[in-house]
Amino acid sequence: MPFVIAEYVPEDYEEVWSLHQKTIQENDGFVKNLAFHSDFQNIPREYEAFFVLRDGEEIVGMVGVKRFDSRSFEIKRLQVRASYQGQGFGRMLMDYALNYARTQGVDQVCLDVSSPQLKAQNLYFKLGFEVTHTKERVLGSDNEVFYSTYMRKDLRGLR
Repeated sequence: MPFVIAEYVPEDYEEVWSLHQKTIQENDGFVKNLAFHSDFQNIPREYEAFFVLRDGEEIVGMVGVKRFDSRSFEIKRLQVRASYQGQGFGRMLMDYALNYARTQGVDQVCLDVSSPQLKAQNLYFKLGFEVTHTKERVLGSDNEVFYSTYMRKDLRGLR
């Protein structure tokens, strides 16, 4: 069966949350403090659109699109199961999210990525994103420190 990108439905929650937790455990650069991940508690309310990548019935990737302001979207939670990484699925999900943003008429898309995630940053550069700044962030009662790199892509003229 071919890979399919589909809109998230509430029945996907357990599998999406499980994939996210595995991604946190398997990769450096993800914030370990689960309070940072509260957006998963109500995906339909938090996201303009949220897409899952299926291999048959199994969810192996995801990406979310949030309204940033009246002319911009923010891409969040791009994740691909470890055994599927390096095969173009991250790009497939990003292309899908960017196409969605274009069809909604926004002028730009932004995102942030934790600084140690160099593979993700390289993908974003290949897709035409530019770094706007890097920022230290401190989260939770345990004061977990991490650095986020903020990036943007102009969509004007790409419709």
